Amino acid sequence: MTGFTSPDCKNMIDFQKAMASMPSSFKQQFDAISQETLDRVTDASEGVVTVWEVNDDLDGLFQIMEVLKKKKNKTKKSKRKGPGMVIISREVTGRDAYSRIVESMKYWMNEQGDAHIDGAATAFGSIVVVRGVNYHSSTPVDSATLKQATTRIDIVLGKVLKMTAKSHHSSSSSSSRPKLTWHHGPILSLLLHWINHTSSTHRAALTAITLAAPLTFTSGAKPSPNALANSPQDFSLLAKYASKLSIPVLFLDPTTELVHYPFPSTYMYYLGFYITLFLPREVTTPHYYKALDKLVTFAFKLRAGCDGEHGNAVVKKVKAHLDGTRAKRWAKTCIDPASYNVAASASAAIAEREVFGACTLADCPWDLLSEYSDASPLQYFTRLPISPSS
Repeated sequence: MTGFTSPDCKNMIDFQKAMASMPSSFKQQFDAISQETLDRVTDASEGVVTVWEVNDDLDGLFQIMEVLKKKKNKTKKSKRKGPGMVIISREVTGRDAYSRIVESMKYWMNEQGDAHIDGAATAFGSIVVVRGVNYHSSTPVDSATLKQATTRIDIVLGKVLKMTAKSHHSSSSSSSRPKLTWHHGPILSLLLHWINHTSSTHRAALTAITLAAPLTFTSGAKPSPNALANSPQDFSLLAKYASKLSIPVLFLDPTTELVHYPFPSTYMYYLGFYITLFLPREVTTPHYYKALDKLVTFAFKLRAGCDGEHGNAVVKKVKAHLDGTRAKRWAKTCIDPASYNVAASASAAIAEREVFGACTLADCPWDLLSEYSDASPLQYFTRLPISPSS
């Protein structure tokens, strides 16, 4: 891929100014590089395998659901299996992301799938879910864990690339090898380890990389709250690999794409009516319980702010109004005295963000399981306009 050198831009305003003032002699080259990059990351042809590192929260699950929907629509028309996919679960402390993604896949695909690698991978034809790593542990991901994950991914990739190559060659006179597009999450360690330690065949198949929310660009290029584990050396190493492999790396940022709110229902109309059709009950239930807990907490924060109460006095009122038999399954934050300190109760009464969040959850009571940040919300929604599903 042809390189292009441009002025350093500290923020999006500088970038927009640089684009507007670009000399005409460079514009054609820049446009060509931009188009080639877009063609690579959105390539949905039969010879392309897409890799998705994704979480098990609502934004990640809906993004994968959308990709599968587009894949199904395309293969229906062509009556072929279509390109392969590898879905890497981004594990989170306190829940099993891999199992939640597999349960969702069973629901979407209407099949049980085949377990492999001692249960660390589940295949649905040419689409395979494989267990990734937990970036949110109290300690950084160690090299042994990265090595194990890379081995699992390579085993799965080898199978999917072979299936894709066989399907591609049977339907085309082309002898070209399958290509690999990698859509990674915000933390780079697993991707960098894989590039450095995978086989030369897999590395040579890589044509493009996208990164979901490793940086924010609203006030200069800064690490997003989701990617504080990345170091400057990680980005330098990624740039080195990309240059050596001659592939583009596309940085995706929610706020730059005008995704400002941490609620999927803001962008998916009538989600409250349809979410239980989109996802299986065992997957949606924890989101529902968290929303109930948060709504009750907000209501009693508001009352505490009006009554001038806090701490255990508020918890006593909460317990008096709740049905203990039902609420014991989800009541956590709402019965924690720390939720009702003086500052929290006052903010609930006046803060626009608190009120907006409560109104949104009341309309669609399914909340994200992870704590979200205003600086980088719904990170996996960034892929929707720039991926094979677009």
